[in-house]
Amino acid sequence: MCTKSWLTILVFVMLPLLVAVFVAPVGADLVAVWPEKSFDLQTSEGLCSWLKAYQRADGQARGELMKEWFSRPKNDPRLLLQCPQIYQADAKAVLARLWEAQRLSPEAKALVVESFLSLKLLELRMKILLTMGIANS
Repeated sequence: MCTKSWLTILVFVMLPLLVAVFVAPVGADLVAVWPEKSFDLQTSEGLCSWLKAYQRADGQARGELMKEWFSRPKNDPRLLLQCPQIYQADAKAVLARLWEAQRLSPEAKALVVESFLSLKLLELRMKILLTMGIANS
């Protein structure tokens, strides 16, 4: 009788507790944001679903999603520049991680610079002209 009560405590109390502590945090977040097993990162639709998962992911899940990107050498980072507005911030973050990891071709780097930095330089130039009073005349 004593063995049966310990077995009951083990099965109904300790086992769910162990699962909740050690298994659920690793798998639950990843499954919640990444229900698909694989993404087609060479199409805009697949990339949008990947960015949606990236947007909702925590740090660990984002690392796993980036591993998926790195495991496929034929991914085109230029598609990140054409993603919908809702994913723009995350696309920029992914491009930054790709740049840091030296996974962008020289052509892709040039497109990133052209897409993001040239506009900022123009805005900075306009601010300088406005403060000097030149733009108003």
